[in-house]
Amino acid sequence: FMAMLLRCMKDPSFSLSQLALVIVNSLPAEDIDTEEMAREVSQLLLHPDAKIRLAATEALSKMGSRGKSIALSALSASGPWPELDLEVRQKRDEAITTLQA
Repeated sequence: FMAMLLRCMKDPSFSLSQLALVIVNSLPAEDIDTEEMAREVSQLLLHPDAKIRLAATEALSKMGSRGKSIALSALSASGPWPELDLEVRQKRDEAITTLQA
């Protein structure tokens, strides 16, 4: 099941990536807390669509001991351009604070 979600997140179709992230965000944190999931979701922080970036940020905020360092590193990175969407920026700040606690 998780392998399928990971493949769907990589799909070029916006709607399939978004659906996969909705499912990931609905799962308990312990089910998604893996290094592989953290790496794949982290890549979506650079997605052209703000909704995907926001959902990816939410998923990364749920990471625990296994995916936490990857998630924190990805959320703290500046990327090739600054985040212009205020909601995504605020959610990233909240996620970083949660992961650092």
